Amino acid sequence: MDEQLAIIRRIFRAALDKKGSAARLAHHLGVSFPQLGSYLRGEAMPSDLVLLRAVDLILDDLPRIRAEFSSEVWTSLALPR
Repeated sequence: MDEQLAIIRRIFRAALDKKGSAARLAHHLGVSFPQLGSYLRGEAMPSDLVLLRAVDLILDDLPRIRAEFSSEVWTSLALPR
């Protein structure tokens, strides 16, 4: 689970970079600021919908991020391969 949360943290930080601010990212994802903070810190798993919205923002970066983690962890998150 630690590695899954590390992926979540990495995805949400990349999405934050794309949106430029936590407020804009939270609005785009449809989550509260505290919820977003828990994802950015890798403390919680987002819903599938929220995760897919974040992944959609960073599709160009996804191959690079995927390379940072094992394929088993990606499979356990059921993210695009």
